[in-house]
Formats: sequence, structure tokens, C-alpha cells
Amino acid sequence: MNLLYGEIMALFAEDGVLMGKIRVGGAMTTMPVALVANAQRGDQVLVCDGTAISRYCVNQYFSAGCSSSSRKEFAGNGEPALEARSANSGKPSGRAR
Repeated sequence: MNLLYGEIMALFAEDGVLMGKIRVGGAMTTMPVALVANAQRGDQVLVCDGTAISRYCVNQYFSAGCSSSSRKEFAGNGEPALEARSANSGKPSGRAR
């Protein structure tokens, strides 16, 4: 098992299989990305033996699905926070009474 991280540079279909041009350590390679749900150009992926198997998030604990549009706030114990915090101040964005 060889695990590497790469970035999807382009997506295309080849013989009915979703393929991608992936940059891994400065090298470009073509591999299947069908196992990565909703793969998009620019996504970071985990590559195992020449197949992209999962999306990789730098801060996976605080994001859901690695996209800012689906980001969730967590209380620190894995449960969603009761109140969202402002990204700039770290203070609660609303009153909780």
C-alpha cells in the first residue's frame, strides 16, 4: 500500500470511468477518481496505489466535505456547536439565552 497526497488538476471521462490528472509531488499522473464523491478540480485527494480514494482536508475536523459552503462549527467534542462563532473574532455571533 502506497499512500500519497495529490491535487486534481483536471477531470475527464475515459471509457465511462471518471479520470483525473493529478499532481503528486510535482509530477502529473492520470488515474481513476471515481471513488471520490463529487470530485472537483482543485480538490486535495489521498492516492493509494494509483487510484484516488478519498478527498483530503487540511483541517478535516472543522469542515464537512472539505468545502467552505458546507462547513460546520463543532464544540470540540465532535458534536455541532450550539452557537456559531465569528471567523474573525472567535466570539459568539449571537446570544444564547
